Amino acid sequence: MIGAVIPGPKKTKLLELFLFPGLHHLAAIQNEGLPIWDASHRLLYTSHPFLALANANGPAMAHINGLVGHQGKNACQLYCPLKGHCKPSASTYYPALLKPTHYDVDGCDHDDVNPVDIRLQTFEGYDTNLTYLAQSQNDAQYKTCCLETGKVKPGIFLGLPTQHILTVPRCFGYDIMHLVSLNIPELLVNLWCGTINCGKGNNR
Repeated sequence: MIGAVIPGPKKTKLLELFLFPGLHHLAAIQNEGLPIWDASHRLLYTSHPFLALANANGPAMAHINGLVGHQGKNACQLYCPLKGHCKPSASTYYPALLKPTHYDVDGCDHDDVNPVDIRLQTFEGYDTNLTYLAQSQNDAQYKTCCLETGKVKPGIFLGLPTQHILTVPRCFGYDIMHLVSLNIPELLVNLWCGTINCGKGNNR
């Protein structure tokens, strides 16, 4: 179900304002129950809807899950421990598994990462780091905490009843839309076109 439709041309800074009405209604019927008439059995029963998955693309997901987004040092949507690398004096991080050659940037010069070693560590430390973020005493501590934990705020989905949701952040899915619809096809089409053009050139 679509949670909200936000008109353009500029993106909103407070996505929660658009999501709140729908999530407020969902929380109400999760707590109080939703009476539903089953005509086939002539029975009135009470349903408590369960939120299993909330989905969005990478940039939009950062607005609803409370994480820093895809350019942060800790940018994984599944909150895995992979830390990104950045260029010297730059603020954009890249989730590269291999350490670049002759690379020495303070804070992100960790060694190569084997994805097998971190595949079972997703979602770890989420609640602890959220508490750590909330204890920031000033803006400088807050920014440091955001950088080190990958969190910027408690997400609005934390307000839903825990017994009727697949926990936060487990309820947030992968961003596979761009991967299978845009990134991979664009790469393969360009490679294919390049091969065709090279082939034509060789036949001349």
